Amino acid sequence: MLWLRNVDRQRLYRGKTVVLPSAFALAFEDSFEQLNPSVWRIGQPWGRVHPGQMHEWYSDAAVQADSGLLRLRTFYSPDTLNVNGMDTLIPYQAGLLCSDVSFTTRYGYFEMRSKNPSGPAVWPAFWLAPVHGWPPEIDIMEMYGKCKGRSLHRLTNSLHYGSIEAGTKGQHVHGIRLPANTDRLFYTYACRWEPDVITFYLNGYAVHKTYLNKPLQAAFDTPMYMIINNSLQAAYLQNAGVQPWETVMQVDYVRVFTRSDL
Repeated sequence: MLWLRNVDRQRLYRGKTVVLPSAFALAFEDSFEQLNPSVWRIGQPWGRVHPGQMHEWYSDAAVQADSGLLRLRTFYSPDTLNVNGMDTLIPYQAGLLCSDVSFTTRYGYFEMRSKNPSGPAVWPAFWLAPVHGWPPEIDIMEMYGKCKGRSLHRLTNSLHYGSIEAGTKGQHVHGIRLPANTDRLFYTYACRWEPDVITFYLNGYAVHKTYLNKPLQAAFDTPMYMIINNSLQAAYLQNAGVQPWETVMQVDYVRVFTRSDL
């Protein structure tokens, strides 16, 4: 990973106003006065359990929205779910929202303001997934608590592309080290996705650009939907401490501006 260097870190606190060209117009906004089920799905399009992550499931109890704040929780609450025809004991519940029921788009500027959970095993994220197939994927924000929780203050931006079947699966990963307060202050995480370049922002400040060659342009030329989740890394749950245990990701708003000229 490449960590942010030679940058006035105070800008990370103040932030800047991102000035978008006139071709961009507000297409989606949620300030979470309440949770609207016609806008957000709890869980992913295929269900409440992600394949290969049988330590958590996406429950209604882990999602709360009122008074202008979304709270996505993770907590220890073992429950038995029927997964692929088998009763399976899953120890954790996690909060995940997906916009596929109401909003998908190809290209645009995506922005979320959040205060993220702290501690071992935490895995908050804001990302884009394709309507048809996988990959591609654009990870606007991911943070990993890992073993001791200190890794949480590293912001990761990633692009996933290629084909698993064809053996061409690849990724671009970029990381910057932030002040150790992303669990105490709200930060704004954003991405400007265009046909030939994808730019990532922190508090209005551009922190990384990936220029797309022709194959990548073709790979990312597809409609996507948004996912916000507060998940857990199974490998580090042994470091989470005495049960019951809970984390909370707080989201102030989500906004999307799309281009009228594409």
